[in-house]
Amino acid sequence: MLNYRQSLIHHPLLPQVKPRSATAKPESSTRFRIQIYVPQAYRPEAIASHLLLAHQLGVKVTGVKWDNRVLQRQIDLELVGTIAQIHSGLDYLRSCHFTLKGKPNPDGDGWHC
Repeated sequence: MLNYRQSLIHHPLLPQVKPRSATAKPESSTRFRIQIYVPQAYRPEAIASHLLLAHQLGVKVTGVKWDNRVLQRQIDLELVGTIAQIHSGLDYLRSCHFTLKGKPNPDGDGWHC
C-alpha cells in the first residue's frame, strides 16, 4: 500500500520525476539577458508567465518599450535557469517568430545578435 507521499509521486496526472541521488550535484544557474520584439497584441506578462511555468525559468522583465506608430514592442528580459531550461525557453520564443537579440554577460555593454 502506498503512503500519501508515494501516491503523489506516482499520481498519473503529475509528471514523473526521477529522484535525485544524495550525491548528485545541482546544475548551476545561468543568467541570460535578451531583448525580444513582439507584436503589440502580446502581453509581456503572458510571455514571462509561460517561460516561468512551462520552462521553469526565473524571469525578470527589465524593460518594455513601445511606440504607437510601430507594430512591435521591445521587451527586455533576464532569464535565470540551467542551460537546458534557457535553450528550451529560447526555442519557445523562436517558435513564436519573435525577433531575438541576446546579451550573454549582464554586466557588459551593448546588445548583440
